Amino acid sequence: KKGGKKKGIYKNADVGEYVCEYAPTGRAHCKYYDCKDVIDKDSVRVGKIGTFGKNRDPTVDWYHYKCVFKYLKKRARPSTKKILSTDDIHGFDKLQEKDQKKLAKRI
Repeated sequence: KKGGKKKGIYKNADVGEYVCEYAPTGRAHCKYYDCKDVIDKDSVRVGKIGTFGKNRDPTVDWYHYKCVFKYLKKRARPSTKKILSTDDIHGFDKLQEKDQKKLAKRI
């Protein structure tokens, strides 16, 4: 299989943009260097779209919603796109209102 296809909330997001969703399985680990813990099933996670390999297949680095902002503040390159509003996160409108408020509070 060459050149993976983006699907779901990712299909309208470009490389360097952010997506959020409820973790479907609880298998993904947070990519933040001080965390690396499992992202529990059904908890909010925020991902940064990237590419992988010579075919530039789409990939997502997943973070706990709290950790993504720590990453952006402490570890991200100056050229890394920042989350400046909820409009910068694809899938935000699909979260429950209580989770939208928790995430928006971090911005």
